[in-house]
Amino acid sequence: MEKASSFDRQQAAMDAWYDLIEEENRKNNFVNKLFNATPGVNDTASWAAEYAKEIVDSDEKRFRYSISYRICMACLAGLAFFFVSFVFYKIALHPETSINGKAGPGPFLLVLPFGFVILAAREALSRACIVLNAKGIRLNKKRYLWKDVLGTYIVKRRGKKSGRKCFLVLTMVGGEVVRYNVDHYGKFMAELSAYIERYKKSGAGH
Repeated sequence: MEKASSFDRQQAAMDAWYDLIEEENRKNNFVNKLFNATPGVNDTASWAAEYAKEIVDSDEKRFRYSISYRICMACLAGLAFFFVSFVFYKIALHPETSINGKAGPGPFLLVLPFGFVILAAREALSRACIVLNAKGIRLNKKRYLWKDVLGTYIVKRRGKKSGRKCFLVLTMVGGEVVRYNVDHYGKFMAELSAYIERYKKSGAGH
């Protein structure tokens, strides 16, 4: 029974992998298809080998947004805040905010940059993370148990301007496919994959 159950799980994982490849190819845009630029779909085991020897044994491993991304967002938030402050200063010097009975443009100039300040600051201070341990994987606040995960993949899509978009993909028992954008975590696919494989093997059901 155990062998049959193991075989059924392997078959389900293989079917989910084929379905994932087909789905990613369907999402590929016309320009990429024209130049035969297909999405890259690779299981984490194929990425793990180059980092496997550098794994540090621990009960838990966390990955957060890269320092460079956080610094970039902090700088952008600072620039946007400077612009908002400048507009406030101009309004203070020229308090008249109406032209021919209509509201002047000053207050409205603040809406977009002020919103950008908030968004950029949130990204810079974000606590978004990937947490791995023997029980499962947590993507931000959502936890998935290894016993419910059929396969783990790194998917790279060709983007319009930024080269590629990168996702960590989990195929789940029951057919759910979980995609988590890892663009802002830095170039750490081999490290992430090595730890995923390490904890998957030590987890229940693997």
